[in-house]
Amino acid sequence: MSKQQTKALLLGKGRVGTTLTTMLANEFEFDWLDLRFGASVGCQNRGLTSLDRLSVDLLDGYDLVINCLPCAYVEEVLSVVADSKCGYVDFSSDHHYISEQSRYRDAFQDRLALINTGIAPGLDNLLVRHLAEVGAKTIHLYLIEHSEDIDSEPSWCEEDGISSATELPVSASNGNLVTHSLFSDPETIDTQRGRFCCYRFFGEEMLTLARRFPDIELHLKTGGNE
Repeated sequence: MSKQQTKALLLGKGRVGTTLTTMLANEFEFDWLDLRFGASVGCQNRGLTSLDRLSVDLLDGYDLVINCLPCAYVEEVLSVVADSKCGYVDFSSDHHYISEQSRYRDAFQDRLALINTGIAPGLDNLLVRHLAEVGAKTIHLYLIEHSEDIDSEPSWCEEDGISSATELPVSASNGNLVTHSLFSDPETIDTQRGRFCCYRFFGEEMLTLARRFPDIELHLKTGGNE
């Protein structure tokens, strides 16, 4: 372990967790706890198969917990991390207009807590905040979920995939949510990875973004083979 390297416990894996461990390999020493998948590159498996064994004692010695588990686990994880000395990062909320993370605000007054940062990984909601602070009034988010490797693990967990495929997409205007038809308003965009047709879809980050930034008009579309 390099000098002053931070020790982090990664909860979950999928493509977001794998990308994070690759991007931050020089900054963090990672261990990981995953309920479903195999080992992430460069991480030591703690060998746990249930969150029932996640405890304050287990977190002793870690500086940071990065929660890549499905959003349904957010509050269960937070209830343990709040009683530890660890910083905390997660990516989404469990479909609440007022995020469940806000109930733990007081527990993190003297340590790092980055909540509901979004996917891509962990960037889109932070970018919205930055754009809001510099005066943007309308923001369009395009999430390209695409892989050339048919055997790679999906970016979404099953629960989030079902929600995105069945719940009505929303946009936000003046703090109000506007619903749209599933996969409506197709739009072709050019990216460094090629040209993609993007459609409206449900993303739970829109629920908290609309409340946090009521003066901004927000739109979310996705494209790619996933």
